[in-house]
Amino acid sequence: MSTAAPDPMVRLLMLVAHELRTPLTVASGYLKMIDSERLGPVTEPQRKAVLASQRACAQLLTLASDLSFLASLERGDAVLQRAPVLASTLVADALAACTNHDYPVRFESAGEDDVTVVVDPVRMRHAIESLIRCVARTVPDGATVRVSRVLHDDAGRTSLAIIIAQAGDADTLAAIDHSHLEPIDEWQGGLGVGLPLARRFISVEGGDVRALETKSPSLVVLLPVAADRERSLAGAAVRA
Repeated sequence: MSTAAPDPMVRLLMLVAHELRTPLTVASGYLKMIDSERLGPVTEPQRKAVLASQRACAQLLTLASDLSFLASLERGDAVLQRAPVLASTLVADALAACTNHDYPVRFESAGEDDVTVVVDPVRMRHAIESLIRCVARTVPDGATVRVSRVLHDDAGRTSLAIIIAQAGDADTLAAIDHSHLEPIDEWQGGLGVGLPLARRFISVEGGDVRALETKSPSLVVLLPVAADRERSLAGAAVRA
């Protein structure tokens, strides 16, 4: 029996992921050789340039991995390693990854609400990290990007709201009022390809990404809390 050919868009995603990963792996290898001074002495300014280049390569390799995973999602054969994880841990790990890059902004975490969500921790951390980067690239240099956690109730369903916004631009409590949440155009300019990729994965986990009614671009990740999530997964396989 012959199997159906992959959708053209899925094949394009697979090809783009491969074409990105191969040269980036080569470039990363040479950068590692330079950093270890296997090709000769390296001055401190050169080492800083190498480090910045390594971070850029790592970011693009993550993008290639996300594209490949998206292709697997669209083919229906992606396996998610779901596990209970604290929201504060997801946010802290995502912020740590962003802080390790040379962004001309500051990052901070806020919110006392901490609940457990049942997700693939690695993929969800990548998704939240991508959304933080989306907002970070739109705020002025020296600004602070705040990632807040609050509980959001909509028609009797409790969700965790992870609010990513410029500090001072939005009251975190605004997300509690559903009227402040707006549909988002994931293809709008300025926010990058990380937004549609992250939103696609978050939707698989039963969540959504919305816009917050503020002056500058602000994003809200809505995730079902563990109790609701476990009920929705009961009796189902953990395959996307």
